[in-house]
Amino acid sequence: MAYNLGLEDIISDKWLLRKAVECSDILEQKIIISTMRLLNKKSEYGAFEGTTKTSGGLAQNWRSVIVSKPKRAEVTFGVANPLVYADIHNWGKSDLKSPRGKMLAIPLSKEAHARGSPMNWGKNQLSVVASKKTGNVFLIKDTTKQTRKTRKKRKKRKPRNDAIRTRKDSTLPTFKAEYWLRHSVTIPATNYYGIAIQDAMSQMIEIIEDVS
Repeated sequence: MAYNLGLEDIISDKWLLRKAVECSDILEQKIIISTMRLLNKKSEYGAFEGTTKTSGGLAQNWRSVIVSKPKRAEVTFGVANPLVYADIHNWGKSDLKSPRGKMLAIPLSKEAHARGSPMNWGKNQLSVVASKKTGNVFLIKDTTKQTRKTRKKRKKRKPRNDAIRTRKDSTLPTFKAEYWLRHSVTIPATNYYGIAIQDAMSQMIEIIEDVS
């Protein structure tokens, strides 16, 4: 997102640049808030307006941009993000595939949202499981809690032939799906750019009108 702040008369470049910096700082704050509200709302570390705490790589990578042209009374200001999916989340995209040919991991739990990529988990924390009925593939985590005494008993126990185990059996493994693996996904448009601009517009207009 970028705006041109121009004047008919040549004035002090430093003064004009200061006004552009004020506008871009406001726009940066609003786009960060908009990103967290619409894209990081499921994170337990989500931030809100009035705080400086951010969550997610997208929100953390917004930076204000200023381009000054000394020979002309014009300054271009705005915000930029180096992450390619910044535009994708705003405009939306169908049949999106991983550029590396791997499956895309969609977080399903609060912990998965907070960690981001499955690469941020420890070794052997997640296992791949495919559903026989639907064919869906998940990354799951073993959530079984065992005491040291229970682990010793489990090692000594002989295999059981009965197929049904009671829920009271403390050694019965339980699993939690953390990610849904897909070959392609559809990202809905959020228009969080437009929301940020709308929130920042009144403040930017006051600054710009003060310039003219």
